[in-house]
Parts: sequence; C-alpha cells; structure tokens
Amino acid sequence: MSSKEQHLDRQLAALKDVDKLFTDKLSGANTNRPELQKMLAYIREGDIVMVTELDRLGRNNQDLTKIMTNFIIELYKYQAESERKRIIERQQQGISLVKQQGENTMAENLNMPKTILTYNMPLKFTRLA
Repeated sequence: MSSKEQHLDRQLAALKDVDKLFTDKLSGANTNRPELQKMLAYIREGDIVMVTELDRLGRNNQDLTKIMTNFIIELYKYQAESERKRIIERQQQGISLVKQQGENTMAENLNMPKTILTYNMPLKFTRLA
C-alpha cells in the first residue's frame, strides 16, 4: 500500500488464503516500515512469502536487492541443512542395511570382494627392498 488514502481491498482479495498477513499503509520507498520488518522477523523455514506485486517489498533497487538477497541466503542455508540431513539419513539406512544383511551377503549382492566392506581391517606393511 502506497499511501493512507489508498485501499487494501484489491491486495487483500488476492491474499485471502494466507495464514498470516502483514499490511502497511506506508510508502514502499524504503524498508523502514513496521509491518515489513515484522514479516522479515517472523518468517521461518518452510514459510512462503506472497506479495501481490514485487514493489510491495521495496521500490528501489538497493532495498529490493537486499531483501531478495536475504531470502536467497536463507534458501541456500535451508537447502544445505536439508541435504546434510538427507546424507545422514542415507548413511544410517546403508549402515542399517549392512547390519541386517551381514557383510558376506552385502558383498555378494554387490558382487564386490568382502574386504571392501570389512570394517577396522588391520593394515599390513611390507618393506620393499
């Protein structure tokens, strides 16, 4: 919303299905808006930010870039954290599968020598002449 004289009706109608709504009747010329700041502090992992128009977040390139960069950084952080969780989950599944099937069965299923799947295998060093 750009000014106190304007009405939010059109924008509210477009956002009728959102769970949490933040509205400002202030100019989008800068990010010094109470509801924008509340929204930026409120959003968490998994939240979806919906705006009727991009200029609702900011009107000048610098402010909009800063807000969007923060969103992108948060997205990358979420992706990295999610991937790490998936790696750990897959690792645990693999360990569990090996324990269930036993080393011999697992090696046979993979057509691999047993020594590849042997844990804590002692190393033998031979002195070369």
